Amino acid sequence: MPKDVIIQHFKPSYARADRNIAVLVVSDIPFPDGFTPGPAPHLIQIGPNGWGGNHRHRRQELYVGFGKSLVFIWKDDAGVRHEVPMSAKEGELVAVFVPSMVPHLVENRSTGIAVMYELLDVDDGEAEPLTGADSLRRPKAQLV
Repeated sequence: MPKDVIIQHFKPSYARADRNIAVLVVSDIPFPDGFTPGPAPHLIQIGPNGWGGNHRHRRQELYVGFGKSLVFIWKDDAGVRHEVPMSAKEGELVAVFVPSMVPHLVENRSTGIAVMYELLDVDDGEAEPLTGADSLRRPKAQLV
């Protein structure tokens, strides 16, 4: 099972440039070897300057983001902070795999709604919040 965050760009099997539409089919998502999603995926709406996570947990997750200003943030084993946009060039989507116990956060840095599709290996509901110096949140003044 992977121990590092994996970012993969992929093309949906159905997209129409003339209509500016892409349809996510679960079989299009590139799953890392050994990751088996559980039976209950989540569709998450994140409002303007909203965020989800800022925690770590035993479960593994895979996200696909929809919204040009969704950002995935995590700390690696050395404690180095990383940020990547969850959007790709036109006609592509981005899958983000989050291994067990990786501190992570998703932020919507826009004034509009964003959506994230989330798959979990186990939906145990347990998470350890990141607080104080461990928090991945940015000061409000830095948000849009």
